[in-house]
Amino acid sequence: MRSKQGTNDGPKTNEALLSASGLTKRFGGLTAVNDVDFRLPKGQIRCLIGPNGAGKSTFLKLLTGFHTPTDGTIYYKGEDITSSHPHIRAKSGISFKFQKLSTYQDLTVEQNLRIPTQLYTDGDQLDEHIDELLELVELTDKRSMPVTNLSHGEQQWLEIAMTMGVEPELLLLDEPTAGMTIDETEKTAGLVRDLIDEDVTVLIVEHDINFVRGISDMVTVMHNGQIFAEGSVEEIVTHEGVKKIYLGKSVEGD
Repeated sequence: MRSKQGTNDGPKTNEALLSASGLTKRFGGLTAVNDVDFRLPKGQIRCLIGPNGAGKSTFLKLLTGFHTPTDGTIYYKGEDITSSHPHIRAKSGISFKFQKLSTYQDLTVEQNLRIPTQLYTDGDQLDEHIDELLELVELTDKRSMPVTNLSHGEQQWLEIAMTMGVEPELLLLDEPTAGMTIDETEKTAGLVRDLIDEDVTVLIVEHDINFVRGISDMVTVMHNGQIFAEGSVEEIVTHEGVKKIYLGKSVEGD
């Protein structure tokens, strides 16, 4: 893996790798994200939770550049990236995975990994990097298999490996455990924890509170397009207001 450059955080980021100030997104008369201030320190695994329609996925798409803010500013390593296109953000070290799988079904596992990885690595280092990624997601023995033959969980892991092929400093994941079995979800949690060993900061939109409990350093709760609460997992699962916005359901997994 490549060595990571040090951050050059400006005063507006308060030493965060990623931050947002007054971030707002309106779709006609609907305000999906409303005046959000947010900061994500380097090296942290942060989970973003909230009820359906809270604005989580819209917020993530603002951070990746797939949505343009109506108002507000986004900073990455102290630089204003609010107007940067997604491919520019990717080149700067931000990688992302959305809910819908974007693997190439008719290509092999290795070919899928080669597509993003070859943009940043070449020669013998390319093959070595692909081997590392296959080992990371435990798909080495399926490297020559067409992706269409993989299970749903394996395809999710492959796509996470593809996002790592560009050697990011910041990884944004939108519901990476959607549709997984309990065992697959536990394995995904382990995989995400391993990413920190690669010096990767992670922001995950997730619904499975047991997954969140197993990996997250901090949790941000969104509701009605705003940040409703932030804290440790234990602070969030015992927060009466958070329980209430989940329509009376316990977020403790009991």
